[in-house]
Amino acid sequence: MATVDTKKTKGPAKTGPVKTAQARANRALPPGYARSRGKQVQELLDEETVEVPWQLRHSEFTYLGSAPLSREHYISKEWAEREIEKLWSKVWQLACFEQDIPEIGDHIVYDIVDWSFIIVRTTNNEVKAFYNSCLHRGRQLCENQSESANSPEFRCPFHGLSWNLDGSLKQIPPSIEFDFPHVDKKKFGLPEVRCEIWDGLVFINIDDNAEPLLDFLGDITKHFERWPFATRWKATHTAKVIDCNWKIAQEAFMEAFHVLATHPQMSIGLLGGDGSNTEYNIYDDGNANWSRMTMAPPMPNPNLPYELTERELIEEMFYRGESVSEMGVQKMSGSINDLPDNITTRKLLADAARARGTPGFVGLPPTDMELTSAIQYHIFPNISPWPGPIFYRYRPYGHDPDKCIFEIMMMVSLPKDQPRPPAAKIKWLGPDEQFGSIFNQDVENVARVQRGMKAAKPPGHLTLTNYQDIKVRWHHRLLEKWLNA
Repeated sequence: MATVDTKKTKGPAKTGPVKTAQARANRALPPGYARSRGKQVQELLDEETVEVPWQLRHSEFTYLGSAPLSREHYISKEWAEREIEKLWSKVWQLACFEQDIPEIGDHIVYDIVDWSFIIVRTTNNEVKAFYNSCLHRGRQLCENQSESANSPEFRCPFHGLSWNLDGSLKQIPPSIEFDFPHVDKKKFGLPEVRCEIWDGLVFINIDDNAEPLLDFLGDITKHFERWPFATRWKATHTAKVIDCNWKIAQEAFMEAFHVLATHPQMSIGLLGGDGSNTEYNIYDDGNANWSRMTMAPPMPNPNLPYELTERELIEEMFYRGESVSEMGVQKMSGSINDLPDNITTRKLLADAARARGTPGFVGLPPTDMELTSAIQYHIFPNISPWPGPIFYRYRPYGHDPDKCIFEIMMMVSLPKDQPRPPAAKIKWLGPDEQFGSIFNQDVENVARVQRGMKAAKPPGHLTLTNYQDIKVRWHHRLLEKWLNA
């Protein structure tokens, strides 16, 4: 694996008094309000040359205390069973995208723990969800969860009973119809599961008495009016069973300060330095069903033991293409000598993105922050949509607390006049197949976290940071609320 050479030209070392001043300032702050050295996200937004959308300024933070977290949340089979009973049977969860089933008769299977559901387009304007189980002997009606299919009916392969797309009974085969005199055919429809749609995302809820989806989602729907999903194209969809609890996989992407140790090739400054200047937003005293983090755009890492100038950082994009491409940053063409002396890395990358075109934004012109930083939302309990193209989903793998399903989707914004290609089918990776270099480091890490959790001396409480682990704490605060309801 190629890494950035941090031994190249170095400027003067950071001085002790600067660090001391920052430490002194942090000591004067209430718990949870200390911050890393260097510019914060809101300070960078102050430097924007275009109007900043209100979504980026909506930067609330609520301190949630410093209590330890029990490792039982991750390794206990009893805890996993409580999640099944109290969470997965009652919470809204993403089943698929509308573009997965664009035509009447298109359907896809969504599995969670032991449940299996058929998500089907019944009309041009309606999507329904049914329990994936024949009412005769219980055989699954649809099997393939890797891709959508199309059919005019759901026919059981066991004895041939069939149902229409709207769930109503179509036929009991004539050869056995005489043997069902006790069945009221008008009432013998497939049981439905609640199914509602937000912005092209299809959600289901097993609980018939759950609040409406839009009430559950809350103000996040207003945030994504800026970056709508309904017009995007699902260009890739990769899934893999990995060796950790679903929460451990998810929480690896709920903070950014692991970059320094887990992804050292990124810590010189590309993609936001070491992640210590990331902004975390917790809304409504931890009771909202969504949160956000914004990893500062490319800038010199303020925590290196030496000064790294913007010019030196830009050199990486011109002269170290292998390292740059590995981290998802396009190598720059031309010569660094043609650039203005005062150009910043994030401005250079943002302008390059503007030159390529910036579809997907509604309203104000895109800011440098939106074009260069990693802005990640989280919708409880298990999806992470970005204003950018990345979209994550995490699911338990059956009843096993030591395994989960991790999915990565690329949701690409297309120009208005460009037709959307068919949505990508799910590609399931085998045990020896990998997502890619950066993600592979995360996957290896979370498997070791799971093993380390089980190896800890009882009771094995986890000591979280006050600020940078705040989304992890928020997630478990909500989880306990559901499990104790």
